[in-house]
Order: sequence, then structure tokens, then C-alpha cells
Amino acid sequence: MLVVLAACGGPGPPSLADYRDHVEEAALAHAEEVARLRRDLEEELPAAIEALGREDAAAFEREAVETTRRAMLAHLAGVGDADGRLRDALDAVEPPTAVATEHRAFLEALSVAVEGLPGLLEAVGGATSFEELDAAIAGSVYADARPRILAGCRALEAALASKGVPADLHCG
Repeated sequence: MLVVLAACGGPGPPSLADYRDHVEEAALAHAEEVARLRRDLEEELPAAIEALGREDAAAFEREAVETTRRAMLAHLAGVGDADGRLRDALDAVEPPTAVATEHRAFLEALSVAVEGLPGLLEAVGGATSFEELDAAIAGSVYADARPRILAGCRALEAALASKGVPADLHCG
């Protein structure tokens, strides 16, 4: 993909259309991966909790928290990896001047999320109750970055559209 951009664009940034194609491809791969991860979590976690023994209420709650904690760690790590790949794809292409500001804002938001992921994984990994799981996620830099990612993605879409190059970046 990058070789094609380099070959088509020569020195300097690619055309708006080539740039859009590159970012759309990366954004689609990201959206599909995140949707798959969400589907897996939504299907597998309830089934895993349903399979737990219910004879002892306290043991059930401990096992449900542990099952949820493990599922959330796997889910968040997967989404973080997907975010990192999208960030890397954006970082690998020089944006056309017309959308450079929006490109950088989107890239920065993704970087904040990716850099905040280790702290979130550590907090979730140490959680021993549903309340601690909720607090770990709600209080994380990673969670705070999600609205910035959405805003950055939509701003980049709008900037491209304003230049006559509509894009679907699967902003969510």
C-alpha cells in the first residue's frame, strides 16, 4: 500500500484522492477488526458467565468478576492493537497540505489512546470487583481519548469532503 503511494505520488505528499484511499483502507480494516472484537466480547462473555456454577453466590461473583476481567483485558488489548495499526498507517503517509492539520489531530488522538493503554490494562488487571473494573475503564487516559479519536476522524472526513474528496473513515 505504501509502495503504491510512493510510486504514484513521487516526492512529497500524495494527492488528496490517493491519501483518502490509503486512510480509508486503514480505517476500514480498523473498523472491521474492532467490530469483530466487540461481537466476540458480546457473544462470549455472557456465555462464559452463564456457564459458571451458581451454588455459592460469593464464589459466583468472584468468578464472574474474574471472567469479565480476563475478557476485558483481551478485548482492550485487541482494540489497542487495532488503534496502534491505524495510528501507524496514518503516520506512514505524509498528508496533503489541505488536510494536514486534521490528519495530525486524528493521529495525535490515536497516539494518546495507544500510549494510555498500558495504564488501563494494568488497572483492569488489578481489579477485583465490577466497581473496580468500571472505575479503571472510566478513569483511564485511554477512555478519555475515545471522544478525541471520534472528533479527529470526523474532522478529517469533513476536511476531505470540503476539498471535493468525500471519504468514509468509519468514524463510528
